Amino acid sequence: MAATDKTTEREYWQGLDSRGQTAIYLTDVRYDEQTRLYYISVIRPVLQDGTGRFMGAVTALVDLSPLFTQISRQQIARTGRVFLVRNDGTVIQAPGVTPSLKIKSEECATIRDALGTLRGREAGYIYATLPHGEPNLIGFADTGLRDAYPNLPWIVLASQEEREASGPVRSMAGFALLMMIFALLMLTLLGTYVFLHRHQRREDIETPPEQKLPPVAA
Repeated sequence: MAATDKTTEREYWQGLDSRGQTAIYLTDVRYDEQTRLYYISVIRPVLQDGTGRFMGAVTALVDLSPLFTQISRQQIARTGRVFLVRNDGTVIQAPGVTPSLKIKSEECATIRDALGTLRGREAGYIYATLPHGEPNLIGFADTGLRDAYPNLPWIVLASQEEREASGPVRSMAGFALLMMIFALLMLTLLGTYVFLHRHQRREDIETPPEQKLPPVAA
């Protein structure tokens, strides 16, 4: 569908004006009451062939259900989870959380406090203690959408309790330490054996001379 006159959706037109009449404009996440689906609107300007004169705009709705379903299914062991947040910390999608709840992410706030800003480090991880007192391993990555589409400043976060995340590493480290101790013990035993036997006398094995028998009396 194309509109040749401004509609009641003033945000569309303001977005096109701010981004330029040749740019695609994307809205923030919205919710449709009838279909009970979250979506974003994509608006593309319609230009006249040859002259490039702005004639109207085409609007399309993109269903975000497949993306949200995939994020909700992500589960890392027992305490790990993956979720999508805005740059202000508002959770867009997480297991049991929807955009309408407008819940703030503790992990995002913790990362900001630790790094000062997420803009300087768009991907990485930190160990941090959350407000509930558990130290967590928090990984984060910027989706890179904010520069082209300011309404989509999304960040992907993955959080897991530190003791569970580092469990396999601790097991391998313990096994390596055990093997190192065993190797040192064997080396010590070998050194002790060499030290105790280094002065041992070595004698040639010789056949003893035959003993003369005394003369027999006649």
